[in-house]
Amino acid sequence: MSLRCLPVVVLASLSFILLYVPSNSNAQPQRQITVKDSIEMTRWADADYLLGADPEGNIASFSPDGKHFVVVLRKADLARNANVYSLLLFDASRVHGSPAPRVLVRMSSSSNEAAIRGVKWLKDNQSLAFIGIREPGRAQVYTLAIGPGRLVERTRHTTGVDQFDISADGRRILFTARPAEGPDLTRDQRMHGVVIENQTLEQILEGKFNHTTFTDRLFYQQKSEVEIEAPVDHRINPFTRLYFSPNGQFAVFTAYFLKTSSSWTEYQNHTLEYWSRNQPQAGSASVVSQYFLFDCGNFSVHSLLDAPAT
Repeated sequence: MSLRCLPVVVLASLSFILLYVPSNSNAQPQRQITVKDSIEMTRWADADYLLGADPEGNIASFSPDGKHFVVVLRKADLARNANVYSLLLFDASRVHGSPAPRVLVRMSSSSNEAAIRGVKWLKDNQSLAFIGIREPGRAQVYTLAIGPGRLVERTRHTTGVDQFDISADGRRILFTARPAEGPDLTRDQRMHGVVIENQTLEQILEGKFNHTTFTDRLFYQQKSEVEIEAPVDHRINPFTRLYFSPNGQFAVFTAYFLKTSSSWTEYQNHTLEYWSRNQPQAGSASVVSQYFLFDCGNFSVHSLLDAPAT
C-alpha cells in the first residue's frame, strides 16, 4: 500500500512515540542538549529519508490487507559503539488512539551498515522478510512470523547480502552479494608495488588493494543457492534492482552496461546523451542499466527490453 494512503493521524502518532516525554513531578531539572543526546536520539532508520528523499515507501510498510504496518527505527548506543535497529508493528485500526507498538525484533550493527533494511510483507499478511545483521555475522535475508515472533535466517552467504527480493509465498529468494575478498597484497605486489586503479580511498587506507569495487554476484535460492551468471557486457553491482513476478515463476533484475552505445544519442535523456559519447573506465561499469528476465524454472536469462534504463 502506498504511503499516500497513510493518514496524517498515523504520522502524528508515530511522532508522538518518538518525541513525547511524560510529565513527572519527580523529573530532573531541564538541562542543555548535549552531543551525546543528539547521537542517541531515536530516528527513522532510512538514511535516504533523513537526506530529503521522497518519503513514500521510506517510512511505513503496510501488509497486503492493510491491517498492519511496520516501521524501522534506529538509535545509537554509545556504550556499545553500535546502532540499534528496532522493527515496530502497528495495528492500523487502532493507530488513532496512539497505542504503543509491538517490538518485533531488535538488531545491532557496529558499522555503518544498517542492521534492518528492505522490509517486505509476504502475501499471508503474517510474515515479513528483510535483510538483517546478527553480529559477528554478515547481512543475510531473514523472515519473521509476526504471531509467534519466530525469526528464521534464510540465507547463509559468506560475504553478506546487498539487495534481495522474495516471492510472495516466501519460497524463493533472489539476492546479490559481494564477491569474496582477495588477498591484501600478492607476492608480486609486495616486490614491485601496487597499481592504484579502481580502489576506493577507504580500501586504500585499509590496505585492501585487491578487493573488487562496485561488483556483486547474483544468486537464486529455493532449496539451495545457485549463482546466476551476469549477462555479457553487463555487471551486477550493489545498485542492481530485483523484482519477483506475482506468481514467483519469474524475476526481473537490472545489470549495468560495461560498454555504452553511440545510438543512445537518439534518446532525449541527459544521462544517456552523456554515456553515448563516453565509455566507462577500464574495469568499471556505466550508471546505465538494462532489464533482464530470469526464469526460475529453467534458470535461463533473457533481455526483457532491448533498451537502456536510467
